[in-house]
Amino acid sequence: YDICFIEDGDYRRLIAAHADERQRAGDIVDRDGRVVGRHHGLANYTIGQRRGLEVALGYPAYVVGFDVARNRLLVDRRDALLTRLAYTADNNFFPFPVLKEERDVQVKVRYRAQAKHAVIRPSVPGGLVEILFAEDEWGVTPGQSAVFYDGDMLLGGGRIVRME
Repeated sequence: YDICFIEDGDYRRLIAAHADERQRAGDIVDRDGRVVGRHHGLANYTIGQRRGLEVALGYPAYVVGFDVARNRLLVDRRDALLTRLAYTADNNFFPFPVLKEERDVQVKVRYRAQAKHAVIRPSVPGGLVEILFAEDEWGVTPGQSAVFYDGDMLLGGGRIVRME
């Protein structure tokens, strides 16, 4: 499902109908592995989310990951969501289907975000594209799209699969 196109806009209803075990409550855990609260089902949270966590840690806490096997929501400080290096799969480039050489571009990883300067290059294995941001980028998340531009000209994009 593409969550943006739900007819009635009630994404929580859709998640509840299809998320099964990810709707079970579980522990919220900080970077040191301490249980700091309870969540209302992993499917109700997104990487970078701050609101609705209901934890008091002495600093603003953000969702930084999920331990699905143990039904744990992982939280940390905002800077834990900074990255310089990401990789995309399922890439498409226009007018050619693959990136053949390194290129300076602007990259958007969120719809409302400002494009950021980066260098993209073909990577191995599996046709991945490496994105090296000029500055730390916040909230880059697997599953998001990365869209590549040269000025206002669309070059292509791919699905983010990992960050380093």
